Amino acid sequence: MKREAAIFDLLIDLMKEYIDHRGRIFQINNEDRGLLESYAIRNKVMPVLKEELANINCNLFWDNTKQLTYNRLLYMKRFTMLKDVISEFEKKNIKYAILKGAYLGDVAYNNLSLREINDIDILIRQKDTKVVKDVCLECGFISGKADRVNEKIIYYTRKQEIAFARNTHQIATMVKIDTDEVLGFYDTVIDFNFKLSWGEYQGENILSDEFLEHTKRFKDSNGFNYNVLEAPYNLVQLCLHAYKEANGLFFLKLNQGLFLRAFLDIYYYIIRMENELDKNIIVKIVQEYKIASYIYFILFIIEELFGQDERVHALLQVVEEEAEVNMVEQFGLEDKKTWNNISVKERFYSSQIVSCLQNQITDAENKKIEMAEKEFY
Repeated sequence: MKREAAIFDLLIDLMKEYIDHRGRIFQINNEDRGLLESYAIRNKVMPVLKEELANINCNLFWDNTKQLTYNRLLYMKRFTMLKDVISEFEKKNIKYAILKGAYLGDVAYNNLSLREINDIDILIRQKDTKVVKDVCLECGFISGKADRVNEKIIYYTRKQEIAFARNTHQIATMVKIDTDEVLGFYDTVIDFNFKLSWGEYQGENILSDEFLEHTKRFKDSNGFNYNVLEAPYNLVQLCLHAYKEANGLFFLKLNQGLFLRAFLDIYYYIIRMENELDKNIIVKIVQEYKIASYIYFILFIIEELFGQDERVHALLQVVEEEAEVNMVEQFGLEDKKTWNNISVKERFYSSQIVSCLQNQITDAENKKIEMAEKEFY
């Protein structure tokens, strides 16, 4: 366990070095390389690790050029597919905001290719779901999911589409496929979210309506223009999404614990966007929707992972007074379960995670998880 902890700490240090460029010296031997790589892959941060090891002229770096070129080309192809959809939204005055990966690559990582994405998340109003789907169909998108192994679309049935609307915060995913000389088969999958979810919140407010009153225009490094949420609203959305994935039994079992990238996204975003994160607006949002505990949960874990950073700590203090701080030792969005003294860092790599989940997830919950995976994934 000591070696595992040391290698995970090394991964964290390299992630910090990428964002703050302090010029630290790292010694990595061949014995540790495999474990470091496996942690980076499991936590979905391998492109950043490769880039940083190259930046510090480490003797154990991988050639990242081919992968980053591939990632950038894939972004361009996907956004070319998406461009007509966005254009139609704007012609029809449909409010929207692109979330997470596509935007974060530029603003949080400062390198579009370092933040891999599987799909494009777009926030819309629930009342616009029919016209959104109609626009997508007109632009060649289909309701379904991409089968990347067999290079085809698996179409959703009407029953599955209804299940999406009833049981999730989104409409059934829309997908379009094509081929390219370099990429081969590729797909563009769009997740249309009509509300922001954070677990057990039972309020009737559909946050997308209010949040979509606070958008701004963004031009990415490939030259694509689209709408995103203003920084305080975007940060809250990122935290609420990360909270759901760090607590939901479905995601915890699927990922075998927490994964680092969701927290790295937010950490980098706070550092890069510090001047736009108006604390008064953040206070207003968390008080209005009574979500201080969820934001605290994410910021607390970020501080545990990366150490006390004044920019993160200032935001943590903003929400701490109104938060249920013991939530950080629990998981499960409905019936609360406990991490049984598994430390915050160990939740990202420890073999104890599997037994902890097995011992606490009931047969009924397992069946529910299996059904959700079959239906939606």
